[in-house]
Amino acid sequence: KELKSFIKTKKQLAMLLMESWKNKMGKLKYIDSLTPQRNEVYLFDTCILMYNFYTAGSYRKPLITKCNNLYTKIVKADAKILIYPELMQEFFNLFIKTEYQMYLKKHELKEENFQYKEFRRTSEFSDVVAELKGIYQLQIKPYAITTSSMADVDDIFNFLDFITEMDFNDMLLCKVAKANNAKLVSHDSDFILSSLVNSVDFYFAQS
Repeated sequence: KELKSFIKTKKQLAMLLMESWKNKMGKLKYIDSLTPQRNEVYLFDTCILMYNFYTAGSYRKPLITKCNNLYTKIVKADAKILIYPELMQEFFNLFIKTEYQMYLKKHELKEENFQYKEFRRTSEFSDVVAELKGIYQLQIKPYAITTSSMADVDDIFNFLDFITEMDFNDMLLCKVAKANNAKLVSHDSDFILSSLVNSVDFYFAQS
């Protein structure tokens, strides 16, 4: 009886979560609906930055195309992309670490035999850094406005109240988007169910 009751409760919880998910999805705004206007501000999370600017990203082509189209519309409309130091650091790190994984695969190496610090001493690493600098200088900076995250230690502490919903970087995105009246764009499903996203103008990049 106890086992049957436990299974029944789990099924009920799963159904409630599924219903909540459906309701959220029905109310979502998607990037296809965006028509950027002059001086509007857009905040891309790290994944959207990767879909736009990581040149080896041939995966998820339909999603990449949608993100590229939005970026092009923003540039043509003279709207702005909002950036801040922590976001750029996360993007740069992910870009380089992804190239490190590509290097390992290409040369049939494993991390334990060829660590990241060794990759940093290769000519390929220098090429990646040069490419990343070019992307920032030519494709991001000319169309961006820069802000600080405005987060202090107390903010990070208070983020713990939402840690079951999303990670610290995502919470910081919500804070920065709200403070700068920016449209937040992400492909991360954590945003869909988080209560924090209700305070920002959020758009989901669907596949």
